[in-house]
Amino acid sequence: MSKWFGDAQKLVTAVFTLAYKLQPSIIFIDEVDSFLGQRRVTEHEALTNMKTEFMALWDGFTTDQNARVMVLAATNRPWELDEAILRRLPRAFEVPMPDVKQRASILRVILKGENVENELDIEKLAGCWSYGDRRPVRITSTGSLLFDNVS
Repeated sequence: MSKWFGDAQKLVTAVFTLAYKLQPSIIFIDEVDSFLGQRRVTEHEALTNMKTEFMALWDGFTTDQNARVMVLAATNRPWELDEAILRRLPRAFEVPMPDVKQRASILRVILKGENVENELDIEKLAGCWSYGDRRPVRITSTGSLLFDNVS
C-alpha cells in the first residue's frame, strides 16, 4: 500500500493491464489473505477501494471470452478470505506439508552439488525438519552445512 490515496488501485490496474497484454498469463497472489481478506467496517477506505478495483478487473477477464489470463492464489488461512474472492476462485486445492520421505527428497535437491559428508543421514535430518521452517539449511563460507536446532 502506498501513502498516496489511489496508488494501490493504479497498481492493481497496471498488473491486470500487463497480464492482459502479455496473455496467456497468470496472476499469482501468494498470501492472498493479507490483502484480499474479509472486508471489515474498520478497514481503511483505500484498502476497500483497492479490493473493489481488483475484483472488478478480475470480473472483466471472466466476461471477455478472448481473455487468457488466470488468477491463482495461495493462502495458509482460507477462512480469512472475503466471500466475494472465494466466489471468484472456482477451485480450491489443499497442498499438505511434505512427509518425511518428501522432505528428504527436497533436502537432496537443496544439497545437490554441495560439499557435505557422505555419512550425512538425510532421512534422520528430514525427520527433524519441516519445509516451512526457515532454520534448517545454511551453508557456511567454508562450505560446511549447518542445521540449527537439529540433534
